Amino acid sequence: MALKYCDKPVLNYSNQSASDNWRSRFPSDARPIAEAPPQTIFAYEANGQGCLAHFRSGAFRKLTWQRDPKTRAASLREDGTKNGGPGDVYAAEERGLAMARTSAANRKRLADLKVRARQERILQAKKSGKPEIPDRILKKLAALNLPNDPWVYQVCLDALMRGA
Repeated sequence: MALKYCDKPVLNYSNQSASDNWRSRFPSDARPIAEAPPQTIFAYEANGQGCLAHFRSGAFRKLTWQRDPKTRAASLREDGTKNGGPGDVYAAEERGLAMARTSAANRKRLADLKVRARQERILQAKKSGKPEIPDRILKKLAALNLPNDPWVYQVCLDALMRGA
């Protein structure tokens, strides 16, 4: 069987030249991964699949969401693979990377921690004799845009605390 050389690509889909085929897999602002800053980036593998990656031990390591078997909480962890092959690129433009939603168990745990911290602050305020200032009162004070005068601040705080 003889090899035949041709000046045209053998497969040509939708009038696209063979040299432009790789560009369709990556975003328009993609850069070689060798130029990436040493931080968490959104990297694209040679096949066009994107993933989060961070720089550690001289290479970009792929990050995936994994669940802790005991608490079932999801977190970003290395999966053991490296990015940085000859076809890998990263997105040069900052992309809004959304974090995963917090699980119901974590939301409940955080709410319990906030309640305990607030109770501790109230207990400390009772011990010291100073009343705890509720958050809604602090927000109202901030909205008043008071001058930097302790007397004015104290008068407004007393008025708001009496009304609360």
